[in-house]
Formats: sequence, structure tokens, C-alpha cells
Amino acid sequence: DARRGARMALTVTGAGGLSRNRRLGLALGRGSSIADAVREIGQVVESIQTADEVMRQADAHGVELPIAGNVRDVLHGDITPAEGLKRLMAREQKAEYPQSLFD
Repeated sequence: DARRGARMALTVTGAGGLSRNRRLGLALGRGSSIADAVREIGQVVESIQTADEVMRQADAHGVELPIAGNVRDVLHGDITPAEGLKRLMAREQKAEYPQSLFD
């Protein structure tokens, strides 16, 4: 089944021991700089460019993406993962989508 194969590939991409994106996240969590982590991995880590593009599109369309924005900021070394979590937890509680979406 093609869907099962796609789900399996996505899972391995995000959770597999050879995943560049996972290895980057683990390195950042250990306190490595992004430059050192990417150098250690020695390959392109797609999540860095993807996070930038997601936020460019969100900004262009006026969409607020607080988690993606914090991920981008962590990836660029602007904040630590702990600071990103604090920023997310400090946000005012509110609906993250317009109610009309489900009316």
C-alpha cells in the first residue's frame, strides 16, 4: 500500500537514527551551535531551509505560526530551545483558527 509506505518513510525521516534532521535536533539539544552540528553531519539538513520557507510563506499570507517561528529561531541560533518553549508557554491562550472554518 502506497500510503503505508509514505507513512513509514516519513516516520523514518523524522525518527530514524540516520535522519539528518533528527541528528541536527539532538545536536542543538546538546548545546551545539548550528554551524558545528551541520559540519558534524556533513550533509544538507533540509529542515533549516524548510523552516525559513515556511515562515516566508506564513508572513506573505498573514498566517501566525508560533511553533514554526520558534523552530526557525532555534535553528538560526537566535534563541535556545528552552527560550522557544518559554515563549510558546507565555502566549495568551486563544483559538488558533477562525471559528468560521468549522461552521
